[in-house]
Amino acid sequence: MHGSSYIKSAEKVSNGRHGNNDRSRFLPKLRGRNRAYCPICERPVQLISDARAEELFRSDLPELLAMATRGLLHRLHNSRGILMFCGDSLFQCFNDRPTQLLSGSNAQNISGLAAKRGR
Repeated sequence: MHGSSYIKSAEKVSNGRHGNNDRSRFLPKLRGRNRAYCPICERPVQLISDARAEELFRSDLPELLAMATRGLLHRLHNSRGILMFCGDSLFQCFNDRPTQLLSGSNAQNISGLAAKRGR
């Protein structure tokens, strides 16, 4: 009698009834503090905070939010419920932007920095 219960439990394991946890252990998490599935991009993406997006792209938050309102940027909640930017949409949007010429004062600042580094 004791042997038959052992055989039944071994059959359950071999049938995959208890092995589901092993499978989920190897799948990447789709939602975390810094990643989520973007339904517009249709793939898991890295999430970027508002402050980091401002810093990376040298834009102010109202401009980024306006772009999100127009659908150019995607906004997603992370696992903690914080609204963040989809990294793929941010990089795609800013890679597609045309290059802007520097104004006179900005060009002088950059050329001054380049001269200091060259010393």
